[in-house]
Amino acid sequence: MVTRIAGETPRRPLIESGIVFADRVAATQQDLPSDQLRAVNDILAVLPAFSAEAIDSLDRAFYSDYNRRPDGSIGVDDAFIDYTDGGLALAANSLFGKAGALLASHGTEITPVTLLVKALTDALPQMLDGGAAPAKLRALIDRYDAAFTGPDGSKTLNLRLVLDDLPMLAAPMALTGVTAPAGAEPR
Repeated sequence: MVTRIAGETPRRPLIESGIVFADRVAATQQDLPSDQLRAVNDILAVLPAFSAEAIDSLDRAFYSDYNRRPDGSIGVDDAFIDYTDGGLALAANSLFGKAGALLASHGTEITPVTLLVKALTDALPQMLDGGAAPAKLRALIDRYDAAFTGPDGSKTLNLRLVLDDLPMLAAPMALTGVTAPAGAEPR
């Protein structure tokens, strides 16, 4: 569910709540309890939207095809559950079991890769800027979208190059007789 307030870009409170919550959990090992209690307000601010999204997700999961019998009524379809159980057992034993055996037998070769993945994932909460990164990214995307005008298929980029401060171009540009744009100081 995407929440939209008139005149604003769409918000995804479930994703934003997850990012804020994950960042707060990561920060618990570094902050004093008084700082953590101040951060509770940030979590409580998004909690109503998070709760609504969680309830919607549970509702969709309950009324999905996975919870319907062949006659369309709500309940467990035993034949379908047995079929998916067989697929999960195959994945667990054949796919992940063999991957685990491979990892166990080649631990020294794989350790550098796992350390690299750990280094990248450890930096993720700081890169997300305390949950503010999605909003900043959305604002940046909106600015880029606003830079293009025109009908779909033939959009043009609104671009203005200021070359007046480059000495090698200032004199030749002045000789062309091109006037300064409205609001700009003439040189």
